[in-house]
Amino acid sequence: MFDGVTLRRLGVRIGLAAVALVMLLAGLGFLLAAATEALGAVIGPVHAALALGSGLILVAAGLHAVGTYRWRHRRRKLAEAARAGVWREGLAVALALLRRDPAKMVLAGLVLGALAEYLQGREPDDAAPP
Repeated sequence: MFDGVTLRRLGVRIGLAAVALVMLLAGLGFLLAAATEALGAVIGPVHAALALGSGLILVAAGLHAVGTYRWRHRRRKLAEAARAGVWREGLAVALALLRRDPAKMVLAGLVLGALAEYLQGREPDDAAPP
């Protein structure tokens, strides 16, 4: 599937990405330390650590909430395909019934309509008071 040149380039790319990630985390650590010192000079070191720590916890909680929301509301292709397959099979059965015996299709429509009314728990329109 992959030749040697592609795998070698992929390995170099992954290695460079790992080094870049380590450098990014180190830079963020130094920025966080500098922010803690600067804030500590203004409000005290303990309060600065508490403020920055709680701020980072709030950011992490927000990111987690967004990720969870997006995960739960993602499109599920397999479920959609399964639903489409059920509809396709149902339509095929309905067409076969209609071609073979239209009277059975009318009867099935009446039964399904009555079942829908029963399951929805509604009264017929003619039974409603004026």
